[in-house]
Amino acid sequence: MPNSHRQTQTFNRHIPIEVVEVIIDHLHNDKKSLNVCTLVARRWLPTSRYHLISSVRVDQKNYRGLLELLSAPYARLAVSVLELKLVRFNEDDNAWLNYALPTFAKHFSSITSLSLAGIKWRQLNPRSVDCIKTAFRKTTKLLLLDCFFVSFSQIIELISSFEVLEDLKCVVCKCDSQGRAPSPQLKMASRLKTFMFDDGHPMLLAWLADQKPIRLQELFVEGISLPRLHSVNALVVHAGSALKRMRFHFEDDYMQHRGVPNLP
Repeated sequence: MPNSHRQTQTFNRHIPIEVVEVIIDHLHNDKKSLNVCTLVARRWLPTSRYHLISSVRVDQKNYRGLLELLSAPYARLAVSVLELKLVRFNEDDNAWLNYALPTFAKHFSSITSLSLAGIKWRQLNPRSVDCIKTAFRKTTKLLLLDCFFVSFSQIIELISSFEVLEDLKCVVCKCDSQGRAPSPQLKMASRLKTFMFDDGHPMLLAWLADQKPIRLQELFVEGISLPRLHSVNALVVHAGSALKRMRFHFEDDYMQHRGVPNLP
């Protein structure tokens, strides 16, 4: 047995794993050293991989390579991933997502952060929609960026499917039509602390005001018009005493109205 290998075994037996993890954490910005750590010992692998591949960004250009890695024998890549970003470019369609989502749902069930960018809901098949709603149960942070939905209710159905959500941001999302009002049975996650929505849609404000009292710490709503102000008043009161940061952005014609009521 080579002397260097014997020394490594001795080191692994006498150094507690908690100490090893502190050392590896100290190298979180040194990818070269982290790559070396992955080769030292099997028990060094999870912490090293956590810093190397904790976040995965998938698009039409790289999804096939990721599927090959996930299907490889003894593959353990997915257990280290905590953040998953699914991105559609403007010129792409969602066909690749319908193909890849069942596999992602199977392997990335432990993620805590999910980002969906540019996704067209109309192009997703029912199985793909179900994967997004049911597979990522541990997600505490959700970002919807520039997504296209069939109706506003579809957005509410999606965000209410994440039961342990703590941070929700919905930015530059659009709907083909207003559609029916969201079902009152759809509930917001009780743990939600940060809520950002860049469209003060009347259905959104009404749905939020009908929820059980929540304990938001941060609330950001944009695109509010004068007719929607009453709902905003109710929402601020409904947000609870834990609220620390709040930002509302009103439409350009808001201050042109006379007799604008004051927020509480």
